[in-house]
Amino acid sequence: MRRAQAAVLMLVALSLIFPAVPAYAEDQVIETELMVPGTPEADGKPVKLDATILTTDPAAARPAIVLAHGFGGTKTDSEQTARTLALAGYTVIIYTARGFGASGGRIHLNNPA
Repeated sequence: MRRAQAAVLMLVALSLIFPAVPAYAEDQVIETELMVPGTPEADGKPVKLDATILTTDPAAARPAIVLAHGFGGTKTDSEQTARTLALAGYTVIIYTARGFGASGGRIHLNNPA
């Protein structure tokens, strides 16, 4: 019993001497969700694209990287890579192409218009 009490007292004393280190902003990815206006359809119908900006400090100027998903995908396909790059000091933009996921509009392949 005394040994257990001594261990608990030791842990309490250590936690008072060495408090837990707080998480700093550089360790946390901040996500900003956006619906960005895109090029309207040929008939004039407006289009909005689903995008997210990931960074550890929105107020700091940082090099930016834009990640795109594959055909039929969405921005969530790139989210883990974007998070890793944001923690490495980049501002990362991920988006869902028109016609997929939450982005509006129609899918256009090799459309010269």
